[in-house]
Amino acid sequence: MSWRDQHGNSGTAVLHTAFTDVEVTDVDASDEFDDVGEVADNLLDEKCSKWLARDDTARLDFTLARPIAVASY
Repeated sequence: MSWRDQHGNSGTAVLHTAFTDVEVTDVDASDEFDDVGEVADNLLDEKCSKWLARDDTARLDFTLARPIAVASY
C-alpha cells in the first residue's frame, strides 16, 4: 500500500511474512471519505482504487484469515 497525505508526505507499507498465502479478510479505518467512495475497503480490491482519510493521522486495522507471524513491515 502506498499513500500521500495532504501535506505532500508519502510512504509505502508492506507486510512481510514467512508465508505466501496470507489472506486479508477485512480492513477498518479511523477515518474515510464516504461521500466519494474513498473507503478503506478499496485497499482490498484487486484494482487500482483509493482510500482517503481527512485526519492529520489515520489508522488502519487489517484482519487476517488466520493468525500469522509478521516478519517485518
